[in-house]
Amino acid sequence: MCPSTGDFIREKAQVHEINRFKKMILLVFLWTGHVLCAPSITHTYHLSSYTIHTEIAKDGNTINIRYSPYEKYKFHAWEHSRTEQASHALGPRPYWDKPLKEILPEWKAAPDLTGEVFSISLSAESEKGWHRLSLADDIVLAFLFYHDLFDFVKGNLDKLKMLVQQLESEIGKPIAYFQYSDASARKKDQYILLQAVKVLEDKSSYFDRKKFEPWVKDLQSLNRIPASITKLSTSSTAIKEHALLVVHGNYRYDAKGLAKNGIDQYVSLFKNQRRPVIFLMDYAEDSDLFWYTQDRNPSFAVFSAGGEHNLRLETNELTIVGGFFGDYDTHHGCHFAALVDAISRRFLYSQQTLKIHFPVSAVFPYEEELALFKNFLGGLISDEEFIKSVHDQLFFSEDSAYLGTSNGISGTLSTDDYRFEYFVGEKNIFSYGTGKRVVEFRFSK
Repeated sequence: MCPSTGDFIREKAQVHEINRFKKMILLVFLWTGHVLCAPSITHTYHLSSYTIHTEIAKDGNTINIRYSPYEKYKFHAWEHSRTEQASHALGPRPYWDKPLKEILPEWKAAPDLTGEVFSISLSAESEKGWHRLSLADDIVLAFLFYHDLFDFVKGNLDKLKMLVQQLESEIGKPIAYFQYSDASARKKDQYILLQAVKVLEDKSSYFDRKKFEPWVKDLQSLNRIPASITKLSTSSTAIKEHALLVVHGNYRYDAKGLAKNGIDQYVSLFKNQRRPVIFLMDYAEDSDLFWYTQDRNPSFAVFSAGGEHNLRLETNELTIVGGFFGDYDTHHGCHFAALVDAISRRFLYSQQTLKIHFPVSAVFPYEEELALFKNFLGGLISDEEFIKSVHDQLFFSEDSAYLGTSNGISGTLSTDDYRFEYFVGEKNIFSYGTGKRVVEFRFSK
C-alpha cells in the first residue's frame, strides 16, 4: 500500500531530526576536541637586533619567553670587572678586558643567564622565577609589556592578585630594593610579581613602559628601531691621528638633544677627512635605542658605562664631544671621565704636548651649567669668564691639585706632573700646574 502524504511528511521529519541530532553530536565532538587539542599561542618577533620567541600555554596559565642575544649580563660583567680589578689606573691596565672569575651577585640565583640566551617560564599560580624578569634587557621587557606579557598578566589578573595577597600574608610586604639586600629568592619573586601586576595600571615603579613607548607600542614601528651598534669591550687598535670621541651621544642623557646637531657636524667632518670616529656607548639597547647621531657607523664603538676607556691613543690631537661635561664633587661627568682617561692613555706612548679640542656646541653640560654654555655660545660673557667657570668644573674636588675621578677606574692626574693650558680659539687664557707633561684644552664655539 502506498503511504499517505501525511505519513511521508512525518517520516521525512523524523529523518531530519535524526540528521540534525547527528550534526549536533558531531559539532559538540569537534568543539570539545578543539578545546582539548588547542595548540599553545606562539609568536616570534624581530626587535632591533633581538629575536624573541613567546609561547602561552593553551590553558593561558603559563608563558614561556626566550630571546637572543642576551646583552645585560655581558655589559654589567664588563663594568664590574673594571671596577673590581682596578689597579694602577694610570698604567697600561692589563686587567681591562679580563673576564670575571665569579658570577655577579644578582645572577647567582640564575647562573644560566650568563650566556647569550635569555629564557623564563612564568606561571599565574606560582611566584617562582618571576624575579628573572629583572635580569632581562630593558627594551625586550618593555616591548613584551606592550604585547604578550601584558596580555598574559591581564588575562590572569585575578589569580595574580590573589597570589600577591597570599604571599604578603605568608612572608610579609615586598622589599623594594631587593637587589641591594640579602633578600631570599621568594622575596625577590614577590616584588617583581607585584610590579608586573602594577604595569596594567601604569603604576609600576620598576617596569617603565613609557620610556620606550614611541618605539615599541605598535608592531608597525618595529622597522623604526635601529639595529644595535656593535660594541667592543675595548680596542687595542693604535690611534695615531686626530680622532673624534663621541661620549654617550643619546637622548637618555641629553634629553633635549642640545648637542646633537654639533655632534652630527663633527662626525660628518671627521668622516669626510677619513679620521677615526669612536663612540663610547653605555649599556646595551638603552644606549642604542636613544643614540641620536645621524651617522651610526663609527670606526668602532666601545662599551663605556661612565666615560671610562682604555684606548691606545698615540695621537697628539683629540676632539671630545658629548657629555656630561665637568666634575661635580663626587659626581663625575662621563665626558670628564673620557677626558681624564684620554690624557693618561696618551702619555703612556708619548710625552709631546697633547691638544684636546672641546667644541662647546657639541658638548652637553649638567643643568647647573647650561646657562653658562648658552651665554658663551651667544657671546654674552667673556672668554675669560667662561674659562674660569670651566676650570672650576674640571678641578672641582676636595684637592684642586688633581684632575681625575674617585671611581678607582680612571685615577687622578697631579698638577705636579701636568700643566694645563686653557685656550679659546688661538687665545691662551691661562695656565694651571707645573708639570712637564703639557695638555692644551682648546675650546671653540
